[in-house]
Amino acid sequence: MPSNSNRAFSASFRKEWICEFRSKQGIILSSLFGLMAMAAVSFSIANQTPSPMLAGGLFTLIILFTSMTSVPRIYLAEEEQGTFDLVRQWGNCGSTWLGKATFAVLHQGLTALILGILFTGVINLKVENWIVYIIATTLLGIAAANVLSLTSALVVTANNRWVLATVVALPLLFPLLFLGIGSLRVAFGQGEISGAWQSIAAIIAYAVVPLGVGPAIAESLWTERRDPSHSFKSNQNKGGK
Repeated sequence: MPSNSNRAFSASFRKEWICEFRSKQGIILSSLFGLMAMAAVSFSIANQTPSPMLAGGLFTLIILFTSMTSVPRIYLAEEEQGTFDLVRQWGNCGSTWLGKATFAVLHQGLTALILGILFTGVINLKVENWIVYIIATTLLGIAAANVLSLTSALVVTANNRWVLATVVALPLLFPLLFLGIGSLRVAFGQGEISGAWQSIAAIIAYAVVPLGVGPAIAESLWTERRDPSHSFKSNQNKGGK
C-alpha cells in the first residue's frame, strides 16, 4: 500500500508536470529569458573570443538567473492562486515539497543543458572537454533549482514573497558562481582537470544539502499555518465559554 508520504510526493510532482505541459509557463519563461541572455552575450562579445574564465562566468550567470525566473513560481503561485491550503492536505508537507523540488530539478537540469548547447554556438570559443562541460552545466541547473526550492519554501506565505524568494536566495547562489567558473573554465581549456572535478564535487554537495533540509523546513513551516475558518471557529468557541 502506498504511504501518506508517497502519495503526497506523487500528487505534487504530477500536478506540476500536468500544469506545466498544459500552460507551458515555465518552459516559455525560461526559454525567452535564456534566448534574451544569449542575444545579449552575442551582441556584447561580437566577433571577439572571450577568455575561458569570462565565458564560464557569463554562462553560469545565465543559468542562475534563468532558474531565478522560473523555480520560485512553482511554490509561490500556490499562494497566489489560493491552492496552498489544498496542497497541504495531500499528506506530509515535506514530501509535497520534495515532489515540487524534483520537478524543478528535472526542469532546470534540462534547461541548463539546452542553454549550454546554445551557448557553444554563440561564443567564439571551443569546448575542450565536453564531459566536464555537460556534467557541470547540468549540475549547475540542478543545484540552483534546489537552492531556490529551499528559499521559496521559507517565504511562500510572506507578503512580499516574490521579492524575498530572490533576496534570500542570492547569498546562497553566490558560491555557485565561483564553482561554475572553476569547472567551466577547465571545459574551455584553462586550468587543471583536477580543479574542475573538485568544483563539480562541491556543486554536487550544494545540490544535495537542500534536499536534506527542505523537507524538514516545509514540514515545520507549512503545517503551522492554519485555515482562517479554523481560527475563527476557535475564537468563537473561546468567546462562548
